This record gives sequence, C-alpha cells and structure tokens, in this order.
Amino acid sequence: MATLKIRKFSTIEEAQFFLNGGIIGGAAKTAGGVYGLVGLTLTFTSPNAAVTFVAGADLTNLTLTWAELKTQIETAVTGVRVQAFGPDGGVGFIETTPTNGVALSSNNETAKRILGFPQSGAVVGKVYKTPTTNTAPCLVAIYPDVQSNSHVVVTWE
Repeated sequence: MATLKIRKFSTIEEAQFFLNGGIIGGAAKTAGGVYGLVGLTLTFTSPNAAVTFVAGADLTNLTLTWAELKTQIETAVTGVRVQAFGPDGGVGFIETTPTNGVALSSNNETAKRILGFPQSGAVVGKVYKTPTTNTAPCLVAIYPDVQSNSHVVVTWE
C-alpha cells in the first residue's frame, strides 16, 4: 500500500538530486579529503559495479582528495556522477541519466560508513514520477519552508 512521505532538504539542488534517484551520505567532510578508504570496496547494485579505492597522491596518511575520490568512483562505476553537498561536503551519487536510481549494496562495508551512509543495509534511490502519473513512487508537492530556509518534498510511494 502506497503512503505519503514528507522530507526536508537544505537546498533545492538536494531536493532535485533526491527526486532524480540520487543518494546523499552524511557529513563525510570531503572538502579536506577522505581518510581510510584506501583498500576498501564500495559496491553499487544500481548500476551494478564496485570500486576498490587505491592510494592517491598523499601516500603519507592515505587521504584521498575530493578529486581522487570522484575520479576513482566515476571511472569504476560507469553511469554514476559524484557530487559534494553542504558545508561538510557530504558525498552524493546519481545516475548520469536518471533512470532507476542509484543503489548501494546491503553488504556490510566500512566504505559506506566513511562516506556517511549506513554501514549495513542497502541504500536505494528512486526516480520519482510526475504528480500526474498517479503511480508510486511519484512527487506530490514541493514547496519552500521560509521559516527554516529549506525545501519540503511530499512523495507518494
């Protein structure tokens, strides 16, 4: 049975990313680079691919720069674009042509946790249809919340 869900986003860009099947991790602090990914694997189920991170230019403390992280994922996972969000640089993944939504596997992977996603369990994005389709999942409404300077999205799924 389909139900209504309400979500709040800091920016309209985050709301659009979500509605187009993107997933956004918590504060991974990608702005200063990401430590601890080298040698770990991140597995996608949509599209079906995986990336095992390798050392970048900083061999001393094995921190990947934002550019290295983005390049390694986008090279290994064809059809996925990597984007940073928010002041802490939370990482987001979206299909280059939104079709099915991006999904991370349910594998218990440390790389997911480091990037701000739940370590266990699948993380699944959905591409929401227009309100006129009347078929879940679809967008019902989106509006600005001026009191909190955010955007509210109502979906039926």
